[in-house]
Amino acid sequence: MEQIVADVTQGEIMSVRSPKMKQWVMNRVGSEALALMASHKDGEKKYSIDKTVRSNLLAMDNPEQVPPDVAEVIQCADDLWASSVAKFSRLAALADDEDHRVRGAFVFAGGSATGRASSYGAQVHNFTRKCADDPEAVRTAMVRGHKIVPTYGRRVTDVLKGMLRPALTPAPEHVLIVADWAAIEARMNPWLSAHATSEAKLDLFRTGADIYKHNASRTFNVLVDAIDKEQRQIGKVQELACGYGGGVGAFASMGRIYGVNLPEADARRMVDAWRRANPWAVHYWQALESAYTRAMRNPKSEFKAGRVTYYFDGQHLWYALPSGRILCYPYARMDADGVSYAKAAWKPAQDA
Repeated sequence: MEQIVADVTQGEIMSVRSPKMKQWVMNRVGSEALALMASHKDGEKKYSIDKTVRSNLLAMDNPEQVPPDVAEVIQCADDLWASSVAKFSRLAALADDEDHRVRGAFVFAGGSATGRASSYGAQVHNFTRKCADDPEAVRTAMVRGHKIVPTYGRRVTDVLKGMLRPALTPAPEHVLIVADWAAIEARMNPWLSAHATSEAKLDLFRTGADIYKHNASRTFNVLVDAIDKEQRQIGKVQELACGYGGGVGAFASMGRIYGVNLPEADARRMVDAWRRANPWAVHYWQALESAYTRAMRNPKSEFKAGRVTYYFDGQHLWYALPSGRILCYPYARMDADGVSYAKAAWKPAQDA
């Protein structure tokens, strides 16, 4: 594939990992495609050719914006950079020789400060969403040595990506049951705030309303029933990007994932509109910052923010969740940049 890249670029790019590649692509795509590559961080515009950007550029399918030679180079880069295909060999290496089970794939409280689970080895929590429509047919074709391209995908790597999730199979006479909390972040955030204005948001969930359409309705000042598909998608990005303090940069990053690409000024308007419609959120961000800051400055005293309570014992910052569960930021300290704490790289002294 790198030979294809070298041939297409006439030797200008010899490796997709070359820092020249991003600039090569930027010099050849149209203005709309260039906007897909842009993001904002700390008020500064930057350009990227990361996985999400590559996916969005290829999805444009517009030769005026992404010429065929550029699309070929991007596709080669996507194939070479893909970590998903490498997961097959990792799964095989981790599987037990007798029963073919992969054990220890999930690590309890791998994210120590939040208690979230993480994954080991094949990173099963980070599998691509893409899934083959008929994995058994693909397996049969591969075992029999039949061609899988273009019958099951445009490229071999595309087909393999779609076979990653089906690689996890239940034991004979068993099934895999998958469950997920619906819009859990959007539901928990206003509830945790315990703010008077959050009840209107929670009522939308209680009645089964489409939260994304309601976001768009407030933003564009049109009736909920009149919201079209594109406006609803903007409402979705607003909810996912803005709920936890995200600004223009977060909106742009999340937008790239969902195909919403707006000029910076429009993105700012979307963020501001969401914040105006959700005053409880802005209040809660400020309350959280105030609570943990006051806790750090006043050891051995409790400070509440909504339904969360902070407590600093002089060394570790503890916080209690509504369930009664208590989590910890170990060896917390406060400086000019805010509160920091010991990460996984921290090692205790020998006599600790």
